[in-house]
Amino acid sequence: MGRPQSWAGVSTIQMRSFPQRRRHGGSSLVEVLVGVTVALLTVLVVYRVFGATEALRRDVQGAADAQQTGVFVLSRLAFDIGNAGAASPQAPRRSPRVPRRPLSPTRCDR
Repeated sequence: MGRPQSWAGVSTIQMRSFPQRRRHGGSSLVEVLVGVTVALLTVLVVYRVFGATEALRRDVQGAADAQQTGVFVLSRLAFDIGNAGAASPQAPRRSPRVPRRPLSPTRCDR
């Protein structure tokens, strides 16, 4: 079989292969979105860990403050109990020589 007559003056068409596209140095949209998603998840995890450690730090600090206050109160209480009565002089005792006489109503009238 030969060529049809209409093709008589047309040379053989050569299939030209297109060169493969070269990859440019940039990133595609999908790669950028995946990177943003990974970064967002990383930031979320870091934020959650930071929040948990801050809550733990506040709890520990509150317990330490309560313990320090308790130590201060107990030391002050021990000091006050130890010095109880040291600042006031003792009440004078009556001498057994001076009898205590009750006041009689007749003596008050005079």
